[in-house]
Amino acid sequence: MRFTSIRSTTSGIALLLVTATTLAGGDALDLFLDRFEKRYEEAPDLRARFVQQSYIASLDREETSRGRLLYLRPGRFRWEIESPEPHVLATDGKALRMFEPNRRVLQIAPLGSGALSQTALGFLFGEADLRKTFELEPIEGPGTEPSTRIGLRLRAREGASFQQLEVWIDRETLDVRELTILDLLGNRTRLFLEQLELNVGLEEEAFTIRVPDDTEVIDLR
Repeated sequence: MRFTSIRSTTSGIALLLVTATTLAGGDALDLFLDRFEKRYEEAPDLRARFVQQSYIASLDREETSRGRLLYLRPGRFRWEIESPEPHVLATDGKALRMFEPNRRVLQIAPLGSGALSQTALGFLFGEADLRKTFELEPIEGPGTEPSTRIGLRLRAREGASFQQLEVWIDRETLDVRELTILDLLGNRTRLFLEQLELNVGLEEEAFTIRVPDDTEVIDLR
């Protein structure tokens, strides 16, 4: 799998959110966003399990994968796919590393200053000011229960790696439950988050990728 395709998919990984009837008023929406941003901005770390359903436009193909994600402020992120084909993507805030165990290949690319805040991930991890970074629109979705979830459609004002992001958030806990990301190439990623936990005491060691001695290293920095 090529690094560029993994990077594009993962940049659109991670985030989804309120019904139009309950948040139609600007004041109500602002109050909800204040609560949501405060919760994630104050959390030093985060971990969750995920199920990811991806549509790859160039191949007209759908794929499903499962795994876990970790985040440690500032700017440390680990995206670990466990099945069907394992690979790990991690950043220390300076470089992006992607390891494919089955191929014994580690690829490294530079990560520009503030890169995370320009992605969908930046939204979830409090690295982006929602109202300054996105145009926001309350939405309803099929199967969504207005009493328990809130939905938003976000379109980046500039400099993002995706066209739009739809997020569904638990009204009471403020946990992100589901998100759908449409990127600039027409690829669609739907992410379901489970066992979302904040303030779990993650260490920097969790964001280091350990590879076998015979691993091929492709350094693009």
